[in-house]
Amino acid sequence: MREILKAFTKTVSGTAVSLVISSLSVKIIASIIGPSGMGLYSILRQIHSTTLIAATMGGQTALVQGGASRQDDDRDAYLKTVLILFIISAALFSILLFVLAPTLSLHLLNRQDEMAVTLIRGLAIPVFLTVITGYASGVLNIHRALGYMALVQTLASVVTLALSYPVAMAVKSGYDLALVGIMTATQATSLGLLGFWLWRNKYLQPLLHNLRNSFDKVSARYFFSFAGVTVVTSLFQNLIMLGVRGIIVQKHSLAEVGIFDAAWTLCGTYISLITGAFSTYYLPTLSQLEDRQLIRDMMQRTLLLIAIISTVVIVGMIFLKQQIVTLLFSRDFIPSLSLIRWLLIADFLKMLSFVLAFPMLAFKHLKIFFWTEIFWNA
Repeated sequence: MREILKAFTKTVSGTAVSLVISSLSVKIIASIIGPSGMGLYSILRQIHSTTLIAATMGGQTALVQGGASRQDDDRDAYLKTVLILFIISAALFSILLFVLAPTLSLHLLNRQDEMAVTLIRGLAIPVFLTVITGYASGVLNIHRALGYMALVQTLASVVTLALSYPVAMAVKSGYDLALVGIMTATQATSLGLLGFWLWRNKYLQPLLHNLRNSFDKVSARYFFSFAGVTVVTSLFQNLIMLGVRGIIVQKHSLAEVGIFDAAWTLCGTYISLITGAFSTYYLPTLSQLEDRQLIRDMMQRTLLLIAIISTVVIVGMIFLKQQIVTLLFSRDFIPSLSLIRWLLIADFLKMLSFVLAFPMLAFKHLKIFFWTEIFWNA
């Protein structure tokens, strides 16, 4: 229990600080550009997120699980192979995003003017940077550098905060491309800080040494066998959320997307804070355990902590949701309260299911995980 709490505290401290700073950024941007501007920002972020899931083949899960369960040369071979796959995938999906921009702008923004197409094409840059950043962050997680990961989160949020006012004013003046610029600057900052730590601690040099000739078919086969499941489930979820936003634009307006995104973001943020803080310790630790009793003990302790923390947070949200929406966004976003009421009920169950889902990943019970995720998203 003490180890879980220590890891949780270390990670959540950075995430919480990052969350507060990010909330200030959202407050500034939302107050200036309103629901319509936030609707556009929401769709751009969802396109970025969806493309990122595809480019990283399900995020860091396969990377962290595979790296944490290996040692020495076997681990180096696996990490080098995944790095090659990430670089190739980042390039391919950045190009794909550039090519499909006219179609995406029509169906997701209900526009096909030059600026709309340029906005989506501009996302190719932060997508590429975020894929490489995700790899570097996964390697830090494998080496249990949780404190530095929290510091990187915080500093990247500071950059976003510093840029939020000028970006919002630029968008208000008609320069929507500034929204892509703030995403690019944040990821560039994170990548620079992560790369510095890996280089200083001599983790980066072995990964880059003879990289061109380091592709290992066995490692790649393992990665794809794991990532093949996580990418389908994660991509399915992100495509659904992208489709929901597209439907709202077609049926209503970008302003309604902004209202929806305020509710979804608010509920998703505190869930990510709790589950993200636990997962940085929970998944790698489970992957290294073999004794069934130790595994059960780990799950029970984590489930208890999640239940206690989530209950306190959700009760607070129930009583303070109107004040929180006004504080984090503006009174223009008050209509989102009717959505938040229902999302809070689901959030408690979602956080408990998180504890049960991660052992499926840690021990490669991927068929069960696949159908559970598909059913939930459907």
